[in-house]
Amino acid sequence: MEKICQLSWGPPATLDAAETWGAAPGEQAAAFAVAPPTRKKKISDADVMRRMIKATGGLPNVPAEFAGSAVAEAEFLLQVASEVEHGLLVLYLYAAYSTNDTQTTPPSTPAPFDAEGWQTRLLNIAIQEMDHLLNVQNMLLAVGKKPYFGRGNFPPLPDRAKFYPFPFQFEPLSQISLGKYVSAESPDPVLGMIDQSKLTEDQKTWLPRAVASGKAGAMQSINHVGVIYAKLYWMLQDDGTPVLPWLLPKEQFEKVRHVTDIDLPNLSTSILLQGKFDEGFQGDEGPEPPDAESEHRVIWTLDSRAKMRAAIAQIAEQGEGTKIASDSHFVSFLQLFGEFVTKVDAGSPIPVLPVPTHPNTANDPATEGGRITHPVTLLWARLFNARYRILIAELALIMSESVKENLADGAATGLASRPRLIGDAISREMRQPFGIRGLAKRLTAMPLKADGSGNAGAPFEMPAAPLPTEPTAIRDLLLTFFDESKLIVDDLLALTGSDALPQHDRDGLTNALIAKDKPMRSDVALMKLSP
Repeated sequence: MEKICQLSWGPPATLDAAETWGAAPGEQAAAFAVAPPTRKKKISDADVMRRMIKATGGLPNVPAEFAGSAVAEAEFLLQVASEVEHGLLVLYLYAAYSTNDTQTTPPSTPAPFDAEGWQTRLLNIAIQEMDHLLNVQNMLLAVGKKPYFGRGNFPPLPDRAKFYPFPFQFEPLSQISLGKYVSAESPDPVLGMIDQSKLTEDQKTWLPRAVASGKAGAMQSINHVGVIYAKLYWMLQDDGTPVLPWLLPKEQFEKVRHVTDIDLPNLSTSILLQGKFDEGFQGDEGPEPPDAESEHRVIWTLDSRAKMRAAIAQIAEQGEGTKIASDSHFVSFLQLFGEFVTKVDAGSPIPVLPVPTHPNTANDPATEGGRITHPVTLLWARLFNARYRILIAELALIMSESVKENLADGAATGLASRPRLIGDAISREMRQPFGIRGLAKRLTAMPLKADGSGNAGAPFEMPAAPLPTEPTAIRDLLLTFFDESKLIVDDLLALTGSDALPQHDRDGLTNALIAKDKPMRSDVALMKLSP
């Protein structure tokens, strides 16, 4: 079961009526169906967090077996945060690839050209979610724990959907999906009031419609992960005194314990494993001092609790916290929402491809509508899954070895060293024609069903079993993923007749995958990893 579905939520501390905004608990269900009130007066972080805690039902509590110490509790909460960031990352990628960014559109997918650059902007948000995900991994390493890239498959089971910020599902860009993203990334829950000082006049007009669309589409309350980040921030304080840059309400967290420097004896060692801004990841260096103003695309090197707090505050400010930054995901999605509904209201063509909701290769009756049954498309979808899983495993291994490990030595050629793995993950697995970007775009132009109807989409399916966290187990799993990819490529190359691949695809699969996977697999098999 996903970590996020194992949380329980405790009641917040009793609030004085004068400090409370919004509806009473019994009125929350009705309030979630309408847009939030807005407010021009600046509201403190503490006031907003009080409302967030009330709206989400309290603070997150981890299962007893994972609460033996403050560090163990922090590890579990960081794993939950990782699941959310990973989930949002792939949802936003799917939405991006559902837009038409080419002037030449296949006859089966008529859609206008994305002249507004929606895909580019959505991909930029997804990259920022990737930075968030990497920073959460760095925090796990800083507290002496292993990287964690796991998440559940979507849609979540019906009894688990309520634990998510909203029921995650892969779906094309729409008024409803954008409304959900606006609501989930907003700096204040629907029960409170949103500071409008950084919104344009158009954005202020679009906001009520966006939130109403999001709530209607989610069919449940939007849960804010900002409360999880707030608890982690409080745990990393020296004591119960609120501290900048995120001043939290003391009475809500006074019973929460703290992670101390004594709990973090291996910070210097963890830095060797943490992802760095200058290693090829798309991010900048963390500012000095840690609470200084900076852009939000930051990869933090975390060598103190102060820097961990700064990283958490920055993640929250960009998407899941109590403030509105100029480059926040909330504002970005609100602008996209406004542009989308402006086209809808004007009757203008929408540059969105007819990709399915819940594209999948499984056999769950609940997702039959998105089931990929066309035999050739199914092979490409399975190849997408294999390369996506290779990417995840490579990222986990990257953060399990230091720069000087697994260099060229004897039979090893250095392909599995940290710098080479980073290059492979970012360039080949993310960006190349036979990486997830190229394969995702390819699938949108391929038939969904065996009879040739519909259009497919990238399934982003995780393995059935949870991803391991031990480095040697990740290494062995990566070898399995390479083997799975090879079998699928062999099947694609064996297609004949009208299904036979064009020569450029045959050459691409042979040169980009088979020829490069073989030596990479050999070096991965020789990797020496510390437990």
